[in-house]
Amino acid sequence: MTARESYEAMIREAIGPWLRERGFKKRRNQFRRVRDEYWGVVDFQASQWGSRDDVRFTRSDGRRHRAQARAQGRDRLMAVAPPALVKCLRRRTD
Repeated sequence: MTARESYEAMIREAIGPWLRERGFKKRRNQFRRVRDEYWGVVDFQASQWGSRDDVRFTRSDGRRHRAQARAQGRDRLMAVAPPALVKCLRRRTD
């Protein structure tokens, strides 16, 4: 199994089921969830510089209060959130 296949299997077989059990829905490598007044996103991005044998990726996650989104006319989960309004944790895994 190549590193790229292992990365995809990790998301499909380990991370995806764990997040789905907690109410997240998947689209590509992004998982989203709406809860009460907040919505959250967990996103996995593979580096374009990787190869079959070397995969580097970044995991980003964030949470946004829906009232802030409504005030901007963006009460949709897919709306792009301004950085000042998003509590975001970004981790790079090498």
